[in-house]
Amino acid sequence: MKIRNIIAAAVSAVMFFTAAGCAARTPDKTSRQEESSVSSISSAAAESKEEITASKSSSKISKTDCSMFRRVCCIGDSFTAGYTLDSSGFATETNEDLAWPHYMSEMTGCEYINCGKSGATAESWLYTPRGLPKAKETGKVDAYIIGLGLNDASDSPGMHLDVGTADDIGSDKTSFYGCMSRIVREVHDISPDSCIFMQTMPDGENGGYDAERYDPYNDAIRDICAEYEKDYNTRLLDLEKYKDRYLNDKVLLDNAVAGHYYPEGYREFAVLLYDIWNEYLREHSDESDDSELS
Repeated sequence: MKIRNIIAAAVSAVMFFTAAGCAARTPDKTSRQEESSVSSISSAAAESKEEITASKSSSKISKTDCSMFRRVCCIGDSFTAGYTLDSSGFATETNEDLAWPHYMSEMTGCEYINCGKSGATAESWLYTPRGLPKAKETGKVDAYIIGLGLNDASDSPGMHLDVGTADDIGSDKTSFYGCMSRIVREVHDISPDSCIFMQTMPDGENGGYDAERYDPYNDAIRDICAEYEKDYNTRLLDLEKYKDRYLNDKVLLDNAVAGHYYPEGYREFAVLLYDIWNEYLREHSDESDDSELS
């Protein structure tokens, strides 16, 4: 997507939201009450994050704001699906109303389609009904966000996927390189004009970062993104570079459970992603109209 197209998209977005009256929303009392039924979020923390979210929601749509992407498809695992535990310890694998894409939708006023599946790897996402099949049913979008790798890098039986090598890019080989590159090609076929944002992993499944385990998979994401930038419009959201924000964030730490989050944790993840995504867009806003957003 060239800069002039980004600007055109932003102008269209402004006109769309002005005409429709779809201002960005903040969570109301009902949604907070629903969240409290499945988590033990403190009222002080919730009020603090509500203020932050309200501040984000008031941002104007511009070419340096991720609100320019009016329809976004979110590809991922349990962190995208919204896996969480309630106060009695009962786990639910899919909670779209409590997941970070839901809070991104509230902050931006845009549509975020949740194609996350708990336990998904780059291989299984291609076949699970909540994965590629749902993305195909969704149709064209303005952007994709791909956040996979935690399960691939794990030692869990039935989930671990060998990282492979850069030679697997563009192949049908069952490796992380092979399957992640296939995901990019598949979603590009659905929405050829979309931007495809690939995330590196900022932390691990237990709230830490094991460099020996995760670095090879993050490097694979960087390699694929660089290889496919020109032909598939891939862009890198290198969250691993911001891992200190995630690993030392008090709201995330206070709302972590069994390697996942309570709703307030997913909300905080959305706030951090919102900031990092917009930082990326601002950093690339001064390029000429003839250059691509890279």
